[in-house]
Amino acid sequence: MGISVKQRILLTAACVVGLLLVVHGCGDAICAVDRAEGKLDAHDSPPTRHQVGYATWLVLHTFAAYLPEKLDAPHKKAMQQLSKFVEEVYPSMEGRRLYQAIVRGDSFVSKQLDSLETRDDAVLWVWLVHNIINSHLEVPKPVFPKSSGIDSKVFSEWSSQSTLKLTGKTRANIIAAVQGRWSWKGGMENAQNSKEHISFDLPADRVMLGRSMWTLLHTSANYLPFTGPQSHLTADQIAALQGVVDAIYEAYPCPLCHKHFRKVYPDPTFQKELHAIKTTKDAWFFFWKMHNIVTANQHPKNGVFPKPYDKKHVYFTLDEFKVPEPASQQLQLAHIMSNQSAEVENGLYYRWNVEGGLDQDYRDVPPPVCVAGPDEKRVQMSMFIMARCPFCAKAMKSLVHNGNITTCRVPCEGGDHVVLDFSLHWVGTNNGTALTALHGPHELQGDKIEACARKYYSVSIAQ
Repeated sequence: MGISVKQRILLTAACVVGLLLVVHGCGDAICAVDRAEGKLDAHDSPPTRHQVGYATWLVLHTFAAYLPEKLDAPHKKAMQQLSKFVEEVYPSMEGRRLYQAIVRGDSFVSKQLDSLETRDDAVLWVWLVHNIINSHLEVPKPVFPKSSGIDSKVFSEWSSQSTLKLTGKTRANIIAAVQGRWSWKGGMENAQNSKEHISFDLPADRVMLGRSMWTLLHTSANYLPFTGPQSHLTADQIAALQGVVDAIYEAYPCPLCHKHFRKVYPDPTFQKELHAIKTTKDAWFFFWKMHNIVTANQHPKNGVFPKPYDKKHVYFTLDEFKVPEPASQQLQLAHIMSNQSAEVENGLYYRWNVEGGLDQDYRDVPPPVCVAGPDEKRVQMSMFIMARCPFCAKAMKSLVHNGNITTCRVPCEGGDHVVLDFSLHWVGTNNGTALTALHGPHELQGDKIEACARKYYSVSIAQ
């Protein structure tokens, strides 16, 4: 095969230097779908699986940490309702199944939840479940706290017959470490997080807890099965959605927020709409209204979500979300007009949903094709294409016929060779919810087909 002058120059340089990098115009650093993991801020992009997981553990740990020392029946039920919410409607199917296997399928764990009597019991229960789940992740995390001295195998080899009895100093040390991680001495009103920066190794303040709670509520509702306006929920899903609202009423850790919500919760319209949840769409709209009620009371400067795109299309006002108020002055979910409904649905979808769900792999990592030996020189060549771009097609055709990119070892002058590590990537736009392509939806479909070919055909090249 003939090699062009430019190709010969590049490969010759690679033979001498041993490494050729084509500058990535649109690699993971620029076009990654995933956002900074663990970051929960006020941006408008949907949260990733890692962000939802972080938010969920923050909610569970923080609720447990601020319970009264001795649990009465409502506070015990609140923890059980929080757990049931995660068990039934957690937005990641993989995460939900793992949680179910541990909480529902393990007799020791389920009995511990049923027999909570004190705050310490609740703190240790969340700690136990968190460590078991961490040990079963694709990349397991170390036991927390490290000072516990508990072997990681206790959690990684956990089975339905496993038990764990904590007594004396070990129990006290774990409780102290967990409480130090998730609660402020003197209560959440004494939180030390700054407004400019939220530290993720400190207990949550009011803002962080609120963001985490809304992340869990909205993503759980917006990833419920939806096949149309009448996508009915199961009895267990409905009970979980209603139960988490009850748990917030009984045990929300922020005193200021809790005081406000205890006024909202008994409102007749609020209760009617809570117990009218039957479909996925009902859940979307209930938590949307609930969020705007809190915004109208505590953060009125933020305005109603979704924000109107111009002054001529203002569908909702803050006054409609001031609760408790007489029903005649409140926004009634049953009376929302079709244009208002579409505005809300679109706003919720683009704010909280990632197309394809939370369990997909967001990384653009080509499969390994050509592996260089310890004494071989390696050339990395990345090409960024679009499925319906004619120039991309011509360039690929030229490389295949003239550039030796279908072989792992490209000969150099003088009898030496380099290992060519060639990879394909695709150019598009990501708004956090969905991908779009320059040449329209058909190109996006073509990109998907090519990505599939990259995943499975690359292996045969190496062979």
